[in-house]
Amino acid sequence: MRDTLQLLQKRLTQGFCLHGSQKRIELLEPRQANCESGRAAGCQKAVYASRDCVRVPCIKGMISPIDPKKGYGSSYTGSTSGVLVVTGENVRFTPAYVHILPCDSFQELDDEFVSFEPVRAHEIVLVTPEILRLFPDLDLRISI
Repeated sequence: MRDTLQLLQKRLTQGFCLHGSQKRIELLEPRQANCESGRAAGCQKAVYASRDCVRVPCIKGMISPIDPKKGYGSSYTGSTSGVLVVTGENVRFTPAYVHILPCDSFQELDDEFVSFEPVRAHEIVLVTPEILRLFPDLDLRISI
């Protein structure tokens, strides 16, 4: 996983952005975000990505419900370079994909980086929960 982390960090420095998902998708279509914060930027029909952090796309892709029939949820707080606190209930980390995307159609909307157009992946990388051990300043607060 160290090589995977280095590749993702390199792609960010090359000007790409990252999107995490449970599914491997060649063409990412805008979808309605399911944000409970009430912030307009977090509730768009868009493709969301990160252009300055590897941890968030990996975590958002890997976190999944243990039992989808029961209530579940997760969130994160913190900064892209400082401590990142991840909370969750009835969730676990499973292998997922990080989509490396060109940033051409993305724009800043408050503190989100979004595209309102479909985005074709430049590259797609498999990540596994082992990558979590390589992230500095990660505080996982997950309850089963």
